[in-house]
Amino acid sequence: MEPTCFNDAVKSKNCNEWLQAMNDEMSSLAKNNTWKLVEKPKNINIINNRWVYKIKENTDGSVSRFKARLVAKGYTQKQGIDFNETFSPVVKMNSVRAILVIAASEDLEMIQFDVKTAFLYGDIKETLYMKQPDGFDDGSGKVCKLQKSLYGLKQAPRQWNEKFNSFLQKFGFSRSKADSCVYASFVNNVKTILGIYVDDGLLVSSSKQKINEIVLLLKEQFEMSVAVVDCFLGLQVIRNRKKKLLNVNQQSYIRKMLVKYNMEDCKSVKTPMDASVKLVKSNCKSCQFPYRELIGSLMYAMLGSRIDICYTVGKLAQFLDCFDETHWTAAKRVLRYLKGTSKHGITFNANSNGPSLYGYCDADYAGDLDSRRSTSGYVFILSGGAVSWMSRVQRIVALSTTEAEYIALAEATKEAFWMRQLLSDFGNEQTATNIWCDNQGAIKLVGNPEFHQRTKHIDVRHNFIRDAQSDGKIVVKLLIF
Repeated sequence: MEPTCFNDAVKSKNCNEWLQAMNDEMSSLAKNNTWKLVEKPKNINIINNRWVYKIKENTDGSVSRFKARLVAKGYTQKQGIDFNETFSPVVKMNSVRAILVIAASEDLEMIQFDVKTAFLYGDIKETLYMKQPDGFDDGSGKVCKLQKSLYGLKQAPRQWNEKFNSFLQKFGFSRSKADSCVYASFVNNVKTILGIYVDDGLLVSSSKQKINEIVLLLKEQFEMSVAVVDCFLGLQVIRNRKKKLLNVNQQSYIRKMLVKYNMEDCKSVKTPMDASVKLVKSNCKSCQFPYRELIGSLMYAMLGSRIDICYTVGKLAQFLDCFDETHWTAAKRVLRYLKGTSKHGITFNANSNGPSLYGYCDADYAGDLDSRRSTSGYVFILSGGAVSWMSRVQRIVALSTTEAEYIALAEATKEAFWMRQLLSDFGNEQTATNIWCDNQGAIKLVGNPEFHQRTKHIDVRHNFIRDAQSDGKIVVKLLIF
């Protein structure tokens, strides 16, 4: 059990491990000159802080290390005084999978890295004061005047991102136009791609020497650890370089999720959703189930590798403010499905069409029983495996099946544009992207330049898709079952 505060940590059976972890954290903070002790100024906001504890595990579930992190209570900061801008991007899961596909397809070298205490490297622009940490207060009454950023500060993620971005661009990396947390370098016919999610990085290159050079440069600037790519952002990565196969799955994450919700001994089911159950909004105000938390957990599995629960999780997410026991049971059914399919994942085969992008799209009609809106869905394939997918309720009420399918096609076209740009940033230019659709009416609309009275309210989408096809960026094809 992970402690929730300092007192819990020093009273736990792992007291010595947690004390060592806190000492390690304080050593890192001191080494980085994160603050200096000063007399407490008058009429100045003093930010509070707390300890956060985490047990790091190996892929097999065994304990890797005990980690303690000092976190500023950012909610005690005052906007305009203690901070201004806060937004900071992270790499998209679609981008991570695309990087892995390119690495497998082109037999690139791969490593992952973790920047230790990354937020401490950010440069603070404001003058900030913080209380001394629990367990390390010298009793002088002084406070910490921050000289570097710290976890928990509102601006900390943004400052770290700016620091890392300027460092990479200084050494010849170009920022992707599609994903601002992906970088690429093409020097002397050596391709190098880097993706960063806060302090976790994925680095692939056609040259092992280039990998070593970049790691050396990074280590000169940041304290970090380097490892082979086996588990990145909860994605377990299994690679067979000889056969050019790469599999991603979330077996370990799913196991932890089942334990968290006391479902590790549940009976598995063969489908994530019971088709006979019709979910509608509930007026129940007394439900105490951790429904929102569970949907968030399921969503991370869906975003990582479990495309097979995409529709179900999207459906359940529509009831975050209006759920009852029926919705809770439906959500637990997804856990039961994952229990029996925890080893399922996505396998990319570099010998299967190469890194050539194509996709499928579909829609139901008026499937939402509360709003009568339809649901769009698409999936894009790269090297034989799903690299991007979506299932989402449409924002307008479609008046026909053709219209619903056309709206879904527009969403798929937008994603095709984004994926094509990302692959172009990787140096993998694409020919026209095939998008398969099973509705003849929607396909006829794409090829017909005439304005139709019955489709004038979707005319923007009409022109967008038609222009995309005439420009040679997509080709819409009929899918026949």
